[in-house]
Order: sequence, then structure tokens, then C-alpha cells
Amino acid sequence: MIFQAKGISYSLEKLLATKDVSNYVDGSFFTVYLSPKDYHRVHCPKGGRLTKVRYIPGSLFSVNQKTTEEVTDLFAANERMVMEFDLTDGKMVVIMVGAMIVAAIQPVWRDQPYTARAAIEEIFDPPTPFNIGDELGQFQMGSTAIILLDRKVNWIKPAGAEIRMGEPIVPESSAES
Repeated sequence: MIFQAKGISYSLEKLLATKDVSNYVDGSFFTVYLSPKDYHRVHCPKGGRLTKVRYIPGSLFSVNQKTTEEVTDLFAANERMVMEFDLTDGKMVVIMVGAMIVAAIQPVWRDQPYTARAAIEEIFDPPTPFNIGDELGQFQMGSTAIILLDRKVNWIKPAGAEIRMGEPIVPESSAES
């Protein structure tokens, strides 16, 4: 289960839209809310190789604080792009969650955004390398990004902290201290 807000949580299976979540059961997650005033690009928090992307159709609820406190399974219900990475020290998933008005997510490896409301899976063979800080994609307006790691980490930024491009959120050594 992943904590959403004020006692609301949802399952990894729902978020990733798969039953194969064993890599992340004892892992860590970090959620970044991007308001309409924020920078709307998502960058790779840790260097790795992109192996698979799934675009999952869903609703387009707002992802602001009020909605996250009221809508059960919000991030698992909304359209989202799930990017799976192999890291030198494990696995990572970065999820870009669509929201009201954000019905298309533009990844850097495509000329056009994924088509809203269409399920798509892309396998990257060979995997595509991304360095820490490389852009992964962008939203057309505010939304949410969720990072999952396959192990416990001590995140550098606390929950609710403002994050600026270039500031680390994942420790260089991802192992828990």
C-alpha cells in the first residue's frame, strides 16, 4: 500500500496496473505534486536504463491537495505513464500521473504525446540509458510524479518540501543507512 493523504492509501497493483509488484513491496516511494504555477517537466531522479513504458488510461481528476484528501485511489485512477528502469543497484519506477486538463503526457523519446485514453506498452530493447537529471517528459499543466524504488531509502527532501530542478531527492547511495 502507498499512502496518499490523510488516511487514504492505495495498492501498488492498482498504481502500476499489474500484479507483478514484488520488486517494490518493501521499497520506498516519493510523491511530487506540480501545481499549475510549477515547472512541468519530470527529470530522472537517478541514472538508469529505461526498459519499459506503459501508458495507462484512466480518469482525469484534479490532483490538488483537496482532491487527494477526498478521492480514494486518485493516483491509481488517473491516466498515467509508468516508466520502469534498471539501476546499477536495483530497480526504479517513475510514474507521471495525468490530471484535469492534462490528458496527454509528452515523453522525450516520442514526437507526439501518448494518445489519451489508449493503453500502450513500449519495450526498450536495448534499454535506453538516462543520466540523473535527464528530462523524461512533460505535462501540459500541473500534475503529479511518483518515484518507486525497490528498497528503503532515506530521501534527501522531506514530504511537502519544495523541489527545484537540479536538487537531489535520492541519496547517492540508495541503501538505507
